[in-house]
Parts: sequence; structure tokens; C-alpha cells
Amino acid sequence: MKKLILIFLSIFIKSQEIIIIDSLDNKPIPFCKIMDSDHLYITDSLGKYSFATFPKESVIISSAGYEVKKITLYDNGNYEIS
Repeated sequence: MKKLILIFLSIFIKSQEIIIIDSLDNKPIPFCKIMDSDHLYITDSLGKYSFATFPKESVIISSAGYEVKKITLYDNGNYEIS
């Protein structure tokens, strides 16, 4: 039992959660598509998605009725939105 709990905590600590929000009203945008070069991810109804390991490259975020955004991720933890 203890091994299972330790594995769960290890996975939980390493995950990265993001929330996609509308810049005008600060409300979450549900079911956004997040794409990197190899994968497609979909946020939940609250605009949240948890990555086991965050992509180490650019991601594209899109949702119906919103502009498509590209986020470039840098090794130092900074990012650029275009």
C-alpha cells in the first residue's frame, strides 16, 4: 500500500496543470485544443489540463470563437505568446 501512495505522490508532484482563461472576462474556456508536434490534448469543462510532463517546445492553443495562440516554451521556464 505505501508503494502505491508514493508512486501516486511522485506522479502528482511532477505534473503540470494549466488553465486556459478568456483574457476579457477571466472565465475558463472549456474544451480547448492544445497541440504540440506529436500530440493533441483537450482541456476539461473548466479549461484545465494536467500534463504528466509539459511539452518542451511550442504548443498551439485553439478553441471555437477564439484566436489561435502559439506559446513558445523556453528552458528557463519563461514563455512567449504570439
